[in-house]
Amino acid sequence: MKYKKNYTFNDYFELFLYALAFICFIYFLIKGDIQKILQPLLIVSVLITLKMMLKRTKLPISHGLRFSILAFIFVTMFFANEFRGFRIKLDKMILHAP
Repeated sequence: MKYKKNYTFNDYFELFLYALAFICFIYFLIKGDIQKILQPLLIVSVLITLKMMLKRTKLPISHGLRFSILAFIFVTMFFANEFRGFRIKLDKMILHAP
């Protein structure tokens, strides 16, 4: 008898992160930005390490906590690093200060 796993939203969100990392890797490889090529590889290694650690320790983790971890990875690693979401223009703040 085969065991059929019910996939949750977190599983699909994690799959989305893998796909986005692959797309970013291909995009920055074509663009030739060496520094940004390594960041999707780091993101995938963090996701794999998290999954291996949870399987090895067999810790029960709630769906909310897992989503929070995945959302934190998305915001900090993808949004901030890949898409420059947290770019602050300090030169304008310093030069135009009253």
